[in-house]
Amino acid sequence: MYNEIYNFCRVRDKGKQGFSNRADFIVKLLNKYNIEHKIVKTKSFLHGKTFYNIYAFGSSSKFLSGHYDVVNINSDNANDNSASIINMIAYKKMNPSINLLILDGEEPPYMGAGSKYASKYLLKNNIPVKWILNLELTGKGSTFFTDKVKTGLNKCIGTNFPDSFKISTPFNDSMIFRKYGFESNVITLVDVDEEGKIDMSPLYYSHSMQDSVGRISIQDMKAFTENVVDKIVKSC
Repeated sequence: MYNEIYNFCRVRDKGKQGFSNRADFIVKLLNKYNIEHKIVKTKSFLHGKTFYNIYAFGSSSKFLSGHYDVVNINSDNANDNSASIINMIAYKKMNPSINLLILDGEEPPYMGAGSKYASKYLLKNNIPVKWILNLELTGKGSTFFTDKVKTGLNKCIGTNFPDSFKISTPFNDSMIFRKYGFESNVITLVDVDEEGKIDMSPLYYSHSMQDSVGRISIQDMKAFTENVVDKIVKSC
């Protein structure tokens, strides 16, 4: 499953409007693994664009979210945020009870359009939500950080993973979810260098040609999904 990252990073959306090639790849991947899903499109007059969210619901009230839209259509966009989408689908395959929110419109200039429309959809349909864990840049690293926002979810994560840390984070979809009243935090993988120092440099490759598939680690993705995400879902 994790090897699908190589195929996903080859997808390009040059000159394509509407339902993107990346969205089409995700839908085909969900079909390949027999994961039931629905596409919800919302036309925004504000942005003059139609956004396409992809939802794969389960039986629980716990959610993973991640955005699939990109800024640089020429880049692999491997860490931001292709790896997170693959990790989410891999976890759904592992634990069908989880709910997935695969989101459009996180990147500028839209700044969370997909999470806004997802929030409205959840509220309109009275879908129970305990928390939403937002995956951002989860392609490489041996540890992780979350944002500093105090929630029951974040407290639980810190209890279960005392070696993780919290920092102030830039814009991400969890901020929009909280705006609509949902408990949500972002989680991001980072690496540790040979001297034991946290290496934050992969975070700065976002939106550039340096965000290539060669810079991420399938082994780290697998360990994160199957050890970290699974423990959070089961414990929190």
